Amino acid sequence: MNITQTLTFAVIALLSGTFAFSDDFKSLLTPSDGNRLREGGAGRRSAELLPDSATGRREFAQADKVEKSTEKPAAATGSPAAILLSASDKLKSYASVRANMTEKVSMQTNSFTAKGSYLQGQNLQLRMEFTVELRAQKASLLEVCDGQVLWTRHDLGEKDQTQITRRDVRQILKASEQAEAALKTPEEKANLGASIVADLGIGGLPALLAAFAKDYEFSKATDGKIDDRDVITLEGTWNAKYRAMWLGAKAKDKTPPPLPVYIPDSVRLSLDKETEFPRRIEYLKNIPGQPVPVALMTVDFTKVVFNGKVSKDDFVFIPPERPQHVDVTQMYLQRLTPPKAATKAPPVPKESPKAAK
Repeated sequence: MNITQTLTFAVIALLSGTFAFSDDFKSLLTPSDGNRLREGGAGRRSAELLPDSATGRREFAQADKVEKSTEKPAAATGSPAAILLSASDKLKSYASVRANMTEKVSMQTNSFTAKGSYLQGQNLQLRMEFTVELRAQKASLLEVCDGQVLWTRHDLGEKDQTQITRRDVRQILKASEQAEAALKTPEEKANLGASIVADLGIGGLPALLAAFAKDYEFSKATDGKIDDRDVITLEGTWNAKYRAMWLGAKAKDKTPPPLPVYIPDSVRLSLDKETEFPRRIEYLKNIPGQPVPVALMTVDFTKVVFNGKVSKDDFVFIPPERPQHVDVTQMYLQRLTPPKAATKAPPVPKESPKAAK
C-alpha cells in the first residue's frame, strides 16, 4: 500500500471502518465501531472546528505577515506534476497549517458526512480528528504525531471496543534508511521510502500531494471557481504500476477487470490559485450504466490558517490506562529486515577406508 492509498482512504478505511460491528454498515469496508471524542479524558479532545471569527470570515488567513512572492505560483503554469510538487513544497514551508475538514462518503446505498480538523506542524507533527454520525451510530478517529511517535485512536461506542495503536516513527524511519543502503537504484530507494511513509500514515497533505504526482496520470489543468475563489483543477487516473498492484497480471488484459468497489478509479483535485492549498479533493468511481463517474468521497478544506499559533500540547497524546494500547513498531521493523538466508549444514566428510578400520 502506498501513501496515496493511506491518506486517500482515511475516512473510508478508518471512519467507515469504525461501523463494521454495526448492522447498518455491514456493506461497508473495514473493522470497528464508534463514539464521539469527549472532553476531559486522557488523550481525548473534541474536534476543534474553526469558527468564522477565527479567520475574520475569510476563506484563507495568514496569521503571520509574510512577504508575497513576485513569482507566479506553479498553479498558474507548468505540468500537473510540477503543480502538485510545488503545492507540496509550499505546504511544508509553513510553520503550521490549520483547517476544517468535511468529508462526504457515498458507497453503494450508504452515505454519510464526517467533520473534523487538520493541524500540521513541523518535522512530522500532525493532528487530525474526525467525528461522524449515522442514525444512532457515532464514531470518531484521532491521529496525533509529535514528530517521534504516532498515536491512532478509534473511539468506539463500547469501552471494550476502543482501539489505540502506537508506532515509533523515528525508529522506523531510521530502520528504513538502513534498509535503503542495501538497495541499488534510486527508484528502489524512493519506493521504499514512499511505502514506509505511506504505511505510517505520516506526512499529511504535503505527502499526499507528492504521492498524487507519483501515482496518477493527470490531464492538463483547467481553471474554475469554488466559493468565489479561483482554483485550478487537475483530473487523473491511477497509473499502470498502481493498477497492476491491485489487479496483477490481469491489469494488462485488453479489458482489465474493475478495481475493487471501495477503490476510486480517478481523482479530481482543486488547488487554490493564490495559495496552492488543496481546496477540494474528489475521489471518483466508474459505475456501469452511468455516463460520468460518481463521487465516492469528497473532501473539502475550509477556514484555512497559515502560520497560526500552535502549542506542543496540540501534538501530545496521553494514552489512558484502559484500554491498553498496542505498539505496532516491531511489525514495521520486521518488514524492513530481510529474511536471513537458510544456512546449509556443512557436508559430513566421508570416512576413508583406513579410518573405518
